[in-house]
Amino acid sequence: MVDAAWSDRLLRFFRDMLAFYEEFLSFEKEKYAVLVSGKLKELDTCLKREQAFTLKARGFEHNRVRLLKEAGVSDGTFRELIPKLEPSRQEPMKKLLGKYPARSAGFKARTAGAAR
Repeated sequence: MVDAAWSDRLLRFFRDMLAFYEEFLSFEKEKYAVLVSGKLKELDTCLKREQAFTLKARGFEHNRVRLLKEAGVSDGTFRELIPKLEPSRQEPMKKLLGKYPARSAGFKARTAGAAR
């Protein structure tokens, strides 16, 4: 079992990551609308913003890998960590991870639509 402080760091990481991807999904919707409208100047601005999002996503990935290594589960998933968390943090983590697939599916659907 990992301690309460590490459990709290993991929860904070996921809350931050979920908020980031919600913001990114909103941005992708904006970018898609700009793309469809054919406004090239606005699209250029969107692409610059997208680069910033990409860099931030890389930071999240780096932190994700580091957190998994700290827990000794470098090849595992965060769902596999839930039983190792402080018992009082397990249910909040389950709820938080339960939100992620819905956000992920929305992001995938939007980006797939933009790729057409």
